[in-house]
Amino acid sequence: LFPNPCVDQARLSFYLPSDDFVNIKIIDLQGKEILFVYSGYITDGAVNIPLNTSKIKTGTYIVSILGRNFKRDILFSKI
Repeated sequence: LFPNPCVDQARLSFYLPSDDFVNIKIIDLQGKEILFVYSGYITDGAVNIPLNTSKIKTGTYIVSILGRNFKRDILFSKI
């Protein structure tokens, strides 16, 4: 996630090793979903998704990326 910490905009970048159906959401540190980002099929390779974080309060969060064959959690801060 760049930049980290972010203000109102960020870019989520990750590498998907194979085609997959992926759900991406932002959750707080207690596991509560704060913002739904994306749900759908993504082809393998480099993935870049713009994030609008303007509606999220200042704090520390996790971007959860979950596919059938892929899982990644990215910790980030909103200032």
